[in-house]
Amino acid sequence: MSLAIWIVLVPLIGWRLYARFNKLTTRQKVRPLRSRLALYGLPVLLLTLALVSRNDNLAFGALLAGTALGLIIASYGLKWTKYENHEGQLFYTHNVFIGVGLFLLLLGRLAYRLFQSYHQGMWSAGPVTAQAMLHSPLTLGIVGIILAYNACYAGGILRWRRAMRATAAGQFAGQE
Repeated sequence: MSLAIWIVLVPLIGWRLYARFNKLTTRQKVRPLRSRLALYGLPVLLLTLALVSRNDNLAFGALLAGTALGLIIASYGLKWTKYENHEGQLFYTHNVFIGVGLFLLLLGRLAYRLFQSYHQGMWSAGPVTAQAMLHSPLTLGIVGIILAYNACYAGGILRWRRAMRATAAGQFAGQE
């Protein structure tokens, strides 16, 4: 990679990692559109990755295992999430340990891939390509964890929002 690409890429990745860390550790306002996009879009992305990696048993198995682990982590994460209804506005705060753990998992894999890409001329036989990443069991396992976690978590937030709206509508109807 040329120096110009690194000058642009590193700050961009740093900014997105900072935004991701904040999202996983601070109070968030419930955004139904964003949650629906995650709930419906991320499984489509997971299915696409599964189709691409279906001929590589190890990579496909890692994707499935990561997806299952992501769903399990999300179910625990939803139980440990702090939910708030403040003056009609709905907020939630991720469990800090789960949020930081997922962030570190993503950061570690990204750092490894950047290191590998930077030093590709020294140790590897060829460049690190997108095709090679799609057949890396570790990468697909981590991607499965993160995508499944986010999709399941978004579904849980939408379910909580729906329950809060139903409760508010019931309370409003009872006051008449």
